[in-house]
Amino acid sequence: MLANQPCIPLRDEGEWRHELTDLRREVAQMRSVIKDAASVEALMQERSGRELGENSIRHLSAQIEETLLVRLQLCVQTTRTSVHPSLNP
Repeated sequence: MLANQPCIPLRDEGEWRHELTDLRREVAQMRSVIKDAASVEALMQERSGRELGENSIRHLSAQIEETLLVRLQLCVQTTRTSVHPSLNP
């Protein structure tokens, strides 16, 4: 029965030790990467904060645009009044 089984080459102990050392190094590198990685919760908090900031900036930009439009309209009215007094009601 043993004669029918395929022959699997055996590796010596040095090869096994070398492979084990490589695997340990890879695991250590993975642990380092995982340790340095940000958690999902931290990323979600950062994203939420960024979205709040962006929304605030949009709101302030809209307010500035409205203010500038009002000032422009006042300047146009003032210019019309001083240049063309006959256009005043």
